[in-house]
Amino acid sequence: MKNPYEDCPKFEICSAPKCPLDPFYGQRVQRLSNEEKCTARKSTRLKIASTYSDTKLPYGGLTGREYSGMIASARVI
Repeated sequence: MKNPYEDCPKFEICSAPKCPLDPFYGQRVQRLSNEEKCTARKSTRLKIASTYSDTKLPYGGLTGREYSGMIASARVI
């Protein structure tokens, strides 16, 4: 079975230890400040995540910060 992060256009060159397209994203340890972070565009990650509805992505392809912001803005409305 193919993982969502394998569809990312940055997959072959990426070395980020935490990928928002990883089904185990929420279980990974916190990224160190000197480690690479995900550079894939949010729109790209959301498009990929939408094609993997059967895979449980903890934040639907969003980073933890993006997901928290989405939840906070939903509470305001």
